[in-house]
Amino acid sequence: MKQWRKPGKPGYWTNRAKKLGRREHVFDEHEVFILLKAAIERDGSFVAFAERTGVTRSYVSHVLSGRHALGAAMIKGLGLREVYVAAKKK
Repeated sequence: MKQWRKPGKPGYWTNRAKKLGRREHVFDEHEVFILLKAAIERDGSFVAFAERTGVTRSYVSHVLSGRHALGAAMIKGLGLREVYVAAKKK
């Protein structure tokens, strides 16, 4: 096991501990859909969004109409990644 040496400055470990952990936002599927619509609005059209993210126009159209779920390519195109969160048992 690695030995940690104690720095001479008081409060060093306290300040360092404040920088630990991740500060990420958690979105549910409905919120990701809102982010998708905002990205399409920023790009100008769903065709421009499809070209930028590398998915087909028909796929974007199907997702917007609810016929398909959001896929990995579209999630990545939004700058997101999919994670799984454990729910508390009741």
